[in-house]
Amino acid sequence: MSNLSKIILLAFSILFFSGCATKITVKSLHPSKIKDEKIHTVFVDRFFNDNINQTSQIEERLSSAYIKNKKLFRLKTNSFNTDAIITGEVLESSLNYHIYYEEEFNKKRCLTYEVDKKTKKRTCIQYIKKLIPCEKRDYKVKTKIDIIKTSANEILFSKVYTKTKFEDECYRHKSYPYYSDFHRNKKSINSNLAKSIAQNFLQDISPHYNYYTIEVIDEITSLELTNQQKDKFDEILELIENANYSIAKKELENLNKELNFKSWEVLYNLGLIYEKFENLKTAQDLYLEARQNSIDNESLAIIQASLNRVNRNLSEKIKAISQLP
Repeated sequence: MSNLSKIILLAFSILFFSGCATKITVKSLHPSKIKDEKIHTVFVDRFFNDNINQTSQIEERLSSAYIKNKKLFRLKTNSFNTDAIITGEVLESSLNYHIYYEEEFNKKRCLTYEVDKKTKKRTCIQYIKKLIPCEKRDYKVKTKIDIIKTSANEILFSKVYTKTKFEDECYRHKSYPYYSDFHRNKKSINSNLAKSIAQNFLQDISPHYNYYTIEVIDEITSLELTNQQKDKFDEILELIENANYSIAKKELENLNKELNFKSWEVLYNLGLIYEKFENLKTAQDLYLEARQNSIDNESLAIIQASLNRVNRNLSEKIKAISQLP
């Protein structure tokens, strides 16, 4: 094998295997951005300039919001005896478009030939040109949303949300000037943008989950392992890959004991499993123990990143639970 072939094979191997790392997705509960307030019973007033269903999208998101089987909001038909009023305005619902044309040559249809005098062979030197109609479209929705505390007529939260969508489409089955049937769908697309705004608004004003995808440590290098222990660790990785987290946790705990709690890799992976089960305090303890057994700066950095995450999420979870109904 040539050196060039070896380099190409190595580069391919790095690319292939770097995308195949075993990962775990964990979630953590985070609080509303409205501090020191518990908003549960609300009235959603109709938004100004709302022709894209922004009001109803917000009502739908609020009415279907649950955390730990608890309904987060109770919607009322008026502002009497409510915690807050949600009001706002659709500041912009727009579509800007620009029509342009791409040139395309039909290689099956020749406009001008050149003839060789000796061979009489014809060669096309100019094909028929066709103009392809195209259109660029920019959709944009901008909505201002306020939350007003009913008892004090005080603004608790105010934010302007902006969502955009860009399309660039050509119609090769049409020719100039037949562009009148371009499908712009302004109302439909901007209504979907309003739905995204409603989801972002719910994320801001209610307890919610954030998700993190973290790579599992797939090799133990800090200790000398027997072949049996190596096989057991590989089996645990396979269990994690197949989302058999309860069994993986049990097997990791057994291997942790067998290795006298000295492998930071096992301790770290076990911490990830406990994070998966939202047991952040135990995950924190395991990361701290893993840090004590870390052997180099690289492993220390990996552990510290997860420790910082779980410390932050523990604090955020306490705040979020206090905001639940």
